[in-house]
Amino acid sequence: TTHFSEFEVQAKSVPLDVTVGNTLVGGIEFSKRLAAERATIPYGNGGMGAIIFGTWDEYGDKILNKEKYEGSTLYKVYKRWEDGMVLDAIDGEDNIRAFYVHNEVVEGMQDLYDYCMNLYILVKDADKIYFPADCSNLFSSYNSERIYEFQFFTHIVFNNIVDTSRVTNMRSMFSDMNDLREVDFSGFDTSNVTDMSSMFSYSMQSSNGKKGVVLDLSSFDTRNVTNMQKMFAGSENNLGYNTITTIILGEKFDTSKVTNAARMFSDRDSLTTIKVVNNFNLSKFDQQNDMFQRVFYRVKDLQGGNGTNFTERNNDKDFARIDKDDTPGYFTQKAD
Repeated sequence: TTHFSEFEVQAKSVPLDVTVGNTLVGGIEFSKRLAAERATIPYGNGGMGAIIFGTWDEYGDKILNKEKYEGSTLYKVYKRWEDGMVLDAIDGEDNIRAFYVHNEVVEGMQDLYDYCMNLYILVKDADKIYFPADCSNLFSSYNSERIYEFQFFTHIVFNNIVDTSRVTNMRSMFSDMNDLREVDFSGFDTSNVTDMSSMFSYSMQSSNGKKGVVLDLSSFDTRNVTNMQKMFAGSENNLGYNTITTIILGEKFDTSKVTNAARMFSDRDSLTTIKVVNNFNLSKFDQQNDMFQRVFYRVKDLQGGNGTNFTERNNDKDFARIDKDDTPGYFTQKAD
């Protein structure tokens, strides 16, 4: 079984400088990561499920009224707000808590596990959970300071309750989440982010996963991002275990300020399609004549929308464009 043992608490007593009125009206800050004992994952009849953000009003009754599944041996739930694990809040109050629910069936995930263990991060008496300016490694399992690893969670649901408008650093934010299959980015504001390097690196590479993962970043606004190095990179040691096949980028995915896009798409042998609205503008990226500086590397199944297949000879930034007869590239025009 798995249970929470402790949390890192770093409460701040001064109001944050946020855009709306320079105060955290009706909101509290999600500042540091949880810590818990390592999980023993019971593959075969259950596994890690979703990290779900929400309000106590929305999910409290669901947790309180949860019934034990027939035949379940791992069922456990913290039944009251008082039983939840306390997370950091801006004023030092315990307005954010975590509830760990065992053996919960999750819609759309039955192809992976019969039952899942979900982590609910809930807020009470506030309408938003504000993320800090530095969100680097926030959900990454590659962090020597964290006891608990997020690598087995398959879904993250932000439920439009998180406010990321203050965030400037998303480096490795979701890295090394091996089983990750889907992230609900509703309400996710990336307009002030400058660093997205390794944001999804080494994620979506699992011997237990199924291919066909679609990473939809249609809502991402990258107008201020300067670093996208290895943003979608896989691990060369895990070739053959990649599960991601499609990346979708929207009209606000702007690369005009990017100075580093080295190996942005690399070591993803399952990746077949990158859908975009616009060609990349990587004029500020001074790409050296070095394989480690190439935008594309070891993405053998990648194909542009007009049929251009990836080759290691054509792996530089010039191919970060929509595939056409006169201008071959590795992107596919995203439909309206």
